[in-house]
Amino acid sequence: MDTETPEIRRVIEAVELTAEDIRPLLSNPDIVTDIVICSLKRLPEKMPSSFRDVYTPIESAGTEAQVRQLAKLLANQMTARGIGVGAEKLELSHSLNEQQKTDTRNRKRTYEEYLTEKQTTELAWQAKQSKDGTKSHTESKQPINILSTLLGSGQYSPQGGERLPPMGPPLPPSMQLHGEDSTMDTQQDFDSKSSKRKCVIPKPKQIKQFKLSDITITHMDDATKEKLMIQSIKRIFEADENSLRGESSRGRVKLIINLITNYGGVLRDALRQFIVEDLRARIELALAWLYQEYVIAQGYIREDDPRTDYEQYDACLCGLLQALKDKLEPRDRLFSKLLLEAPRITENALVIVRQYCQDEARVSIGIGTLKELILSRPSSSGVYLQNLLELTTHDKEEVRKQAVSVTKALYTRESLQPLIEKFALEYLELLKEDHPPILMTEDMDTEIGGEIWIEETIKLYFGLYMALLPLNHELIHQLALVYGQATNEIKKCILRYLQQPVSSIGMHSKELYVLLENCPPGAETLITRMLHILTEKTPPIPELVIKVKDLYYSRKMSDVRFLIPVLNGLEKQEIIQALPQLIQLSANVVREVFHRLLNMGQDRGKQQGKLRPSELMVALHSLETKDEKQIKAIIQSIYLCFRETDIFTHDVLAGVFQQLLDMTPIPTLFMRTVIQSTMFCPNIVPFVLGILSKLIAKQVWKQSKLWQGFVKCCQITKPQSFPTMLQLPPRQLENALEICPELREPLADHVKQYNPMQRARIPRQVLQLIEKTENQI
Repeated sequence: MDTETPEIRRVIEAVELTAEDIRPLLSNPDIVTDIVICSLKRLPEKMPSSFRDVYTPIESAGTEAQVRQLAKLLANQMTARGIGVGAEKLELSHSLNEQQKTDTRNRKRTYEEYLTEKQTTELAWQAKQSKDGTKSHTESKQPINILSTLLGSGQYSPQGGERLPPMGPPLPPSMQLHGEDSTMDTQQDFDSKSSKRKCVIPKPKQIKQFKLSDITITHMDDATKEKLMIQSIKRIFEADENSLRGESSRGRVKLIINLITNYGGVLRDALRQFIVEDLRARIELALAWLYQEYVIAQGYIREDDPRTDYEQYDACLCGLLQALKDKLEPRDRLFSKLLLEAPRITENALVIVRQYCQDEARVSIGIGTLKELILSRPSSSGVYLQNLLELTTHDKEEVRKQAVSVTKALYTRESLQPLIEKFALEYLELLKEDHPPILMTEDMDTEIGGEIWIEETIKLYFGLYMALLPLNHELIHQLALVYGQATNEIKKCILRYLQQPVSSIGMHSKELYVLLENCPPGAETLITRMLHILTEKTPPIPELVIKVKDLYYSRKMSDVRFLIPVLNGLEKQEIIQALPQLIQLSANVVREVFHRLLNMGQDRGKQQGKLRPSELMVALHSLETKDEKQIKAIIQSIYLCFRETDIFTHDVLAGVFQQLLDMTPIPTLFMRTVIQSTMFCPNIVPFVLGILSKLIAKQVWKQSKLWQGFVKCCQITKPQSFPTMLQLPPRQLENALEICPELREPLADHVKQYNPMQRARIPRQVLQLIEKTENQI
């Protein structure tokens, strides 16, 4: 059942009429833009939460169906406000209805009044008909009836010719028919006189074209303008989340960037703050802004102002970098992303990068960014490389370490090698100076340098050079030249830090042999240390041994320390010949020599050394000399052997003593070594007592040094040595007791404990000497 009333149907028809009228207009961008701008001033300051919760993007935006829907929505609102062609028609319909109702009420009159008026009208009509000589009354009578019936005036009855009352109220004059027949005018006059009123049809309202200037305030102070601009841009920012969901994000970014770059000022600060609030989500907006500032600075947009001014671009880039530096986590690579995608890196931006590199928590990201800039921007690589090289001399060890590591990686690129080598050599050459140059740290509040060279300062100048040695062996020559002219403190520091670079060079380097052949004055210790490092864990190769021997025996390198690195490559006889000079070196050096000869140390493996421990000990005892200094050196060397208890064991010492005992003459230091063995190896005493018996058979008293050692050994090993002493001839026994009187009483007490059979085995003269000793006691 249709429940729509005529009134509702008329409203619906009005809406549809207006919608069809405005639909073509919504396809005009200028008109749509004007509508949006007009609606902006009615928006609230802040987006309502209810709108934000229910809003969803219009997927069909711009389609014909969406335009029709929008036209219908606007038509509803326009009709409700009485605007549009549909509203005008609806208003006209209402006016006509009201007029008809009024006329109906006014025309409730008596039939007599009606007849009077009818007669008057009839007379008027007849008069006009006679005057004009037109159609007869009969011919025009039927049309008049028809028109009068249609137009609401009286009509003639087909039977009696009398007029019937009109079927409805008369229409307004503008809507009645006009023609040559004067009856129409008469009927119109009649209706007008009878109703005594005139219906006025309202004129349709004129739609005034929108002009932005009509709603624009022309006079506004700067503070108000600034406030309104900030409010406007913030409203755009607040729509960020929703706008990013649709396809309008690109256009929105372009709109924002154009507003910012055109009006600038506080808007730039507002955009920067907006980006900083969510750096990761808005990094693309930041890059778009950066590129817009760049093209403006290059003069690509404003052709009337071709000057190149990077002030705004620099402020934009530095502001974003500083914000990233302050807010990002140390390991976040967003800082790197912005720099690498920026169209140009300014000097002020490089200052921020250096600050980033000097932060030990962020140094890996900062220096890594510099590396990428060097590789990705060849035209400016020299500037970025110089900044990286300066960090290789930084006072913070972690910064310096990472900078050197990245520089080594870049050194493999041939185009960068000259710049890196030049920088490293310049700093190495400064080590020739008597005093370190005064340098300032990045923050200009700390001086590096001073009156004297210290290790921390020295490392700053040769660290990079040392790191480059394994990559370019030719650099070793310049290092040797600087070393020869440097102070002792600098030389010591260089020697301490040679381990890693020289180990990487290896013994097969041709430059090493060139340096051996042409050693600069003062660089002998440097070359010796290098050879030590190269042969520390692996035996020397034959080529190296031959080269070192030639230099040593030709007296080009007369220092015996030059031979130590290649000792394991020499023949045994050559080693023994060099032993007197080797043992006169410091205790640490002698220990190093023994370690090499015996292949000792955890890094040397289980390979047999060039000398066995017993051979080394026998060789040391064979170095007979009257030089007191040489004797002390031999004694010190033997002592060092005894300290290596894992090498010089009981069996080794027993073999050594047997070899020495068989020598003629017996080495002077033999008894001293025997006595030392009882201290380092107490379980060797029984073997020592056997040695003492053999010494008696060899008439040890004929060698003064050995005899004194014999007596001393008897004193140390008492009472086990008393049976051996009783084997001495009476005279030698008496001499021994004179040399060491402390043995008299213990020896007499020992003899008293003998039974008669044991006493009978002792020579009579010896017993008499002992009894005489007892009487003296």
